Amino acid sequence: MTDINQTAWWVRTTELAVIVLAGFAAVVAAPLLLAGWLDRGALFGLPFGYFVVALAIPIALALAIFWFADRQRALDHTYDVVDD
Repeated sequence: MTDINQTAWWVRTTELAVIVLAGFAAVVAAPLLLAGWLDRGALFGLPFGYFVVALAIPIALALAIFWFADRQRALDHTYDVVDD
């Protein structure tokens, strides 16, 4: 791999990581900021905000990890940085 190709790959990888982290920060912050509004409802006798934080955030994290891995694999193939 050339230095220019490696630099481009690194820049794209960094951009991808920042996008995923910023998106996940927004997904985590939203239920926490809306907790008062979400807690007006109840599910199984517990505040609804609890279920959003306990279930939705881990699912969103798992989806973000799989999406990141797929996009990173595509970047690796684009810049020919694969370990096949």
